[in-house]
Amino acid sequence: MIKDPHIRHLLKKHALNTCTREEKEILINFFKNNDTLDIGSIPSVEEINEFLEEDPHKIDEEPSLRIYEKIIGYDKNIKREKTLKKSNSSVKRFLKVAAVFTGLMVLGVLYKNNYLSNKSSFDQEDVQQTNITLQLDNGEIKVIDTEGVQDLTDVKGSVVGKQVKNSITYSKDTEVETLSYNTLNIPYGQTFELLLSDGTVAHLNAGTSIKYPVKFLEGHSREVFLEGEAYFDVAKDKEHLFVVNNKGVNVEVYGTKFNVSTYPEDENTDVVLVEGSVSMYKTDSISNPQESTKVMLVPGVKGSFNKTNETIETKQVVTSIYTSWVHGELVFRDMTFANILKKMERRYNVSITINNDALAQEIFNASFRNEPLEKVLEYLKLTYDINYTIKDNHITIQ
Repeated sequence: MIKDPHIRHLLKKHALNTCTREEKEILINFFKNNDTLDIGSIPSVEEINEFLEEDPHKIDEEPSLRIYEKIIGYDKNIKREKTLKKSNSSVKRFLKVAAVFTGLMVLGVLYKNNYLSNKSSFDQEDVQQTNITLQLDNGEIKVIDTEGVQDLTDVKGSVVGKQVKNSITYSKDTEVETLSYNTLNIPYGQTFELLLSDGTVAHLNAGTSIKYPVKFLEGHSREVFLEGEAYFDVAKDKEHLFVVNNKGVNVEVYGTKFNVSTYPEDENTDVVLVEGSVSMYKTDSISNPQESTKVMLVPGVKGSFNKTNETIETKQVVTSIYTSWVHGELVFRDMTFANILKKMERRYNVSITINNDALAQEIFNASFRNEPLEKVLEYLKLTYDINYTIKDNHITIQ
């Protein structure tokens, strides 16, 4: 197999049809220009088929060659003439590479149509890093096609909701006797909308995971578990609390609009109240709230839970700054450059390294409305005299 981890990662992304145009060019050029590759270093069709847990797919040599010719962009007639002049080993190498791309395309189609189960030997971590996934109560993982429409079923096969493109809606009429949970994972570079069974809407930002009941039941609090960032519009229900459970701190509401940001790598868990009222309190679980730490928030206030010293502080803020991401905007106010780069990594699904400690701690203000990454970087370069380089999916700032 190919040892280059970046190429291996791109091969998997190609199989899932999630490669960007630039990534496809990198992948194609790797095979097109790397004449030192021997046949044994190229992943075989059999190895690809191990992902499928089915009998190996037989791929005819002639169609495979045509596919590869099309991939690398050569004129068919010229390429065929050159191919005939090549040694048998070179021809075999071309056929082998063509089979790889063909097998990857087959794999991608099967994955898109839910033929791959969570038991596949395919790297699930890579799948979850590049695709929106839904984990059922029994641990089964489904890949969400944001261009598709499908009914959602529980572990018994009963329909509990519906997915339409980049949103999921759960039915309040589902007959459920015991609490069962689904977990939705949103990778970097994407956002999603979730409508819970009680009518609560949760807008999920990039890099977010949320665990929630398929249906809220009588006699139980409406509790969800969040890691990442979400904007909630909670359906009013005076009889049932709505609780957002974060590591170390919970948010308790009856019906309101608020934003919660609780990424693991951030120093604080921030709650910004837009409408209604909420309370924050330190806790290890919903069954053990520390009432003495409870802090009430009013609209226009941000509550920040410091994960190190476990204290909660409040301050007046402009709420639209913290909810602008819901509308595809990036708004930074009095924010360190290091924190800005973290948000850019999530938004654009890139990795960023800064080699200037002083610059990382400088305070910046900026606003961007649905701008591509290149324009954001050029703005920072022209406005703040910041130099950067881009290689593949990685950005280095000097």
